[in-house]
Amino acid sequence: MSSLANLLKISAIYTTTSGITGLLTMGTFFMLARSLTAAELGYIELFISMVPLLAALAESGILSALSYYYYASEDETARRRYVSVAHIFQTAASVLIILALLLLKDVVCRFLELPPDAGVYLFFFLLIFALEIQFGFCRDLFRLRIEYKRSAAMMILRNLVIFSAVLYFYLVVGEFNVRNYFLVLCCGILLPVILMFGKTGLIPSEGFDTTVFRRMFKYGRPLLFSAAAIYFINYADRLIIQKLSTTTELGYYAVAFKVAAISGLAIQGFQSAWAPIMLKSTLREGDLDLPKKSIAHYLFITLVIFFCVSCLAHEIIWILAGKMYLRSSGIVVFLVMSIIAFGAYDILHSGIVLGKRLIFHAICMITAGAVNLALNILFVTWWGIKGAALATALSSILSVAMAYFFSQRISPLPFPGRKILAALIVVSISGIVLYQCALAPFVTRVALLLLGLILTGLLFPTEASAFRNHIREKFNSFANGFTNQ
Repeated sequence: MSSLANLLKISAIYTTTSGITGLLTMGTFFMLARSLTAAELGYIELFISMVPLLAALAESGILSALSYYYYASEDETARRRYVSVAHIFQTAASVLIILALLLLKDVVCRFLELPPDAGVYLFFFLLIFALEIQFGFCRDLFRLRIEYKRSAAMMILRNLVIFSAVLYFYLVVGEFNVRNYFLVLCCGILLPVILMFGKTGLIPSEGFDTTVFRRMFKYGRPLLFSAAAIYFINYADRLIIQKLSTTTELGYYAVAFKVAAISGLAIQGFQSAWAPIMLKSTLREGDLDLPKKSIAHYLFITLVIFFCVSCLAHEIIWILAGKMYLRSSGIVVFLVMSIIAFGAYDILHSGIVLGKRLIFHAICMITAGAVNLALNILFVTWWGIKGAALATALSSILSVAMAYFFSQRISPLPFPGRKILAALIVVSISGIVLYQCALAPFVTRVALLLLGLILTGLLFPTEASAFRNHIREKFNSFANGFTNQ
């Protein structure tokens, strides 16, 4: 099986998993949206969005080093040593972060402008963070081993437990609050963590080898500063909205982001499969054409999703969250753009990873993060949550452009530059049009959707033809099986 076929196969499995877990997550969120006020929803979004920042700081580039050395090494004992060092370091770093936040509890509460009765949220938040660190490490280890079925099972289990508990509160108890939700999150993450520890073999540990740690930290240290920058690209908008606007507005923004995250269901599957397959195919098999083929398939699929979600955002919000959140439907298009751009970054910065010049990854992230922070402060002041969505989209596109520029100069890969540029132009122009037509009649938005799909097919004819053939084969296979029965 070719590297591309293997990538698409594993991506399909991860996409199925992402679809199931995503539906469970969205079902949970939209039950919360119908049970809580917009302000309470804003508090949940604020706290949950802080977890990736702290996780990135605790990781400090060590997981990127683990991915590289895991595939660069053929010795299973050496691999286990790399895993052990990474796990011990990340666990110790997360403990230090938790202790620091506990010591600075009053400062954190004042900075986030929490009400007096919300201080208990911080305790639950730290517990969720500690569990997420362990869950994320075990999940990444499954992916390194290409044990995608186990990784998928644990993701589904986690989200199913959380969804079931929230559904019980929603339908049976009839009362729900932020504290209950945080408690449900803790229980939902704890169960798969216990199961994953047994399956990954992290206990007993191989110990902490300082020589191995220095080698890994040297590789990953440029990411130490980019970790915070990644947060500012993806989550600074929430913090700025909370500081410069209101928590209620943050609740509206959270609903729009969850709708935009529908586009991330397919992208998450690709992102999960990309790094292990790319490193294996390039470092071991020497297949340098994989990034070129992958970006074309990625752009075709994400453009289709972009037009579908953006054109139908009004109906999706009305069905899932209710009429009170319809005012946020216009910003969905910009948030979808940022999600797609962030996914493309994983592919386009491959040359930086292969060339082991991660300082340029840090430059991309820090620059884009600083731009995002500045634009959010400026745009939120002017346009509120609309400005936040636009700032996030622009900074994400900037990070992709910089990644492509540096990657092609460090370790050139045969990317289709003209198609990438054409896709960027189509998405940019379409984004402006779809924002203006967000509240247009349903028929108008359907016409724009059909036009967008036609443009996507013209831009990527090979991928469109392969997609049609695949659908035709699946349909014929189903029809023949049904007829034979």
